[in-house]
Amino acid sequence: MIGNCGARSLALTLGGRYDFRHCTVGNFWNKSFRRETALVLNNYYFDYTGAVQLRPLEQAYFGNCAIYGEKNEEITFDQHSSGGVFNYRFENCLLKTEADITDAEKFPGSLKNQNPWFRDPYQAQYQPDTLVSSLINKGNAGVLNGAFINLQEDIDGRLRTGDTAPDIGAYEFSEESRKK
Repeated sequence: MIGNCGARSLALTLGGRYDFRHCTVGNFWNKSFRRETALVLNNYYFDYTGAVQLRPLEQAYFGNCAIYGEKNEEITFDQHSSGGVFNYRFENCLLKTEADITDAEKFPGSLKNQNPWFRDPYQAQYQPDTLVSSLINKGNAGVLNGAFINLQEDIDGRLRTGDTAPDIGAYEFSEESRKK
């Protein structure tokens, strides 16, 4: 759970290898003006001489993750114009973006700009708060496998596999925890 940062919530810069599963990256920062997106992916930098240094983005994997905020675009895909390695995949994710996510290799099972109905994102409460949330039962159970930690339970200890499918994001929906 990464939320409500005054700038970028998650900056994967200078290439690398990343694996995020059942994460919520939410940015509803309201303490000042925010220009940056919630997430940035990047594969280069300018060194002290001004020369471009490419760094391969070997893997940026997001499985069953929510990347959302109040801006129309919450993801920056910053691949250098000369190319370089720039590999990313959003599997069964909810994304707030203006980008085309129809590429089934890069965005399998992902949803675009559907309301997650967070409980109160301005107070960092990112639990799905209603049965119409686009997060509920939209995850892929296969994402739970292969993680370096046990993801069978959410961060509140709720079982992810107790209903039809896991929910997207850090929290599993629960009727008991709904806002009254």
